[in-house]
Amino acid sequence: FYARAGWIAADCGVLGHRRGRAGATATHDDARALWPAIHSLREAEGGERVARTPASYATLLAPATEHDAAIEGGAYALVGRAGATGYVYEIGGQIGGLPALWRSLCGRYGELFLNVRRSSPAHERLAAQPATAWQDQHLAMWLPLSARARAVHFHDWYIPFVDHI
Repeated sequence: FYARAGWIAADCGVLGHRRGRAGATATHDDARALWPAIHSLREAEGGERVARTPASYATLLAPATEHDAAIEGGAYALVGRAGATGYVYEIGGQIGGLPALWRSLCGRYGELFLNVRRSSPAHERLAAQPATAWQDQHLAMWLPLSARARAVHFHDWYIPFVDHI
C-alpha cells in the first residue's frame, strides 16, 4: 500500500539483543538528573539529527515503565527500563567511553535491546561483543514529495528511535 503511494522503505538502524544476568547490586542513575549532561554530549557530536531540548528526553516508549540513563567516560545511553530489561533508545558520545558504558549496562540488565545506526562506531564496537545478536530494523519510511527529495538517498538517514515518535 505505502509503496504504491510513493513511500520509500529506508532504515539504517539495527537492533541488538543480549541476554545475560543483571548484577545483584544493579544500580540505576536518576535519569532526569543526567539529561542535561547527555544533551551536551549529544550536541557536541553534531551531525544531522532531530533538534532536542533537555526536556525532550522525557519520552518513554512502551514496554518501558521507567527512565534510565548512563554516562561513562563521555559515552552515554538513554534507556527505558521494565524490570530487569533495558531498552537502549540511543547510545553515543565519546567512543572511548563505550567499553565502560557497555559493562555498566550489562551489569544493570538481564536483557538488553539496543537501537543503533548500522556501521556507526557504537555498532562496530558492540557488534564484536559476545552474546549479542543483531538484526536490521525496518521501521523508517520516507515520502519524497518534490523532485529534489526524490534525488536524496534516504538509506543513509538515521533518526534515533526516540525521535521516530
